[in-house]
Amino acid sequence: MRGVVAWFEAQVLRAGLAGLLEASLTVLSVGAVLGAVFGGPVAKTAAVVVAGIGVLAAFAALVAHRRRGEADRLRDRRLIARYCELVQQAIGGPLHYLSWDDVTVIDDRGGAAETVAVRARVEADVAPFVRFRIGPAWNQPERQRAKVTCRVRTLSGATTPGPRCDTTQTWLADGRLEVIAHLASPVKAGDELRLVIDLDWPGMCEPLVRKRQPDDFFLRFARPADAVRYVIVLPEGEDAYAEPIGFAEGDRGYDLIVKANDTGRTQVTLTATDVPGRHRFGVRLDLK
Repeated sequence: MRGVVAWFEAQVLRAGLAGLLEASLTVLSVGAVLGAVFGGPVAKTAAVVVAGIGVLAAFAALVAHRRRGEADRLRDRRLIARYCELVQQAIGGPLHYLSWDDVTVIDDRGGAAETVAVRARVEADVAPFVRFRIGPAWNQPERQRAKVTCRVRTLSGATTPGPRCDTTQTWLADGRLEVIAHLASPVKAGDELRLVIDLDWPGMCEPLVRKRQPDDFFLRFARPADAVRYVIVLPEGEDAYAEPIGFAEGDRGYDLIVKANDTGRTQVTLTATDVPGRHRFGVRLDLK
């Protein structure tokens, strides 16, 4: 049904208001002639058709207005992302990550529920926002991307969730989602920032789960990170081969463990310390 409505919407937009009005006038003219020759019923039929075309005209106007609104919102999001990029270039990467604790739970359809707890120290003069980019390692269909939700909250103290941050979300050309979390109060240099990121991403791990293809799970930070934990919980009944990404053999800066968790599901845990900025690292998985 959604596809039929989309096709109908496209046809109405293609005709436009002028085309619909032209069709209405044509039907009115034909109805007037036929009504004069054959009487009332034909005229009534023509009136019903004209009324239907009037409804289509109103629908076309609403659709065009909605499309313009969506285009305006997309432009505004891109402008905000551009200006935030310029601000970050001016002040540099504002955060030094003290800890990054990332837990991703994968369901049997390849969807992912990801929760990230962040502790960071502000290294720039001020941090008015936090920007991060996240996404799958494949070209995901737009119908799935439209269902992605992301919420960012500040933490009061160690574990108490605070209000949600206002966010600006923009899709990048490579399929990743850029999220800018606007802080209610800018954080000053030397102060600590605590955040929780909750992400619900349908189909994020579909190639791994449904197509049984190897998949990469990796991280990269603009500034150094002191301690990182990346946990990936596989669907029930699944097991995987795992290989670290971005670490040399014998490197003591990381640890990779694959074992069953308390619920019996296979859990892949990568821990790393003193990760340099701009370093790409993570784990490659292949289901058995």
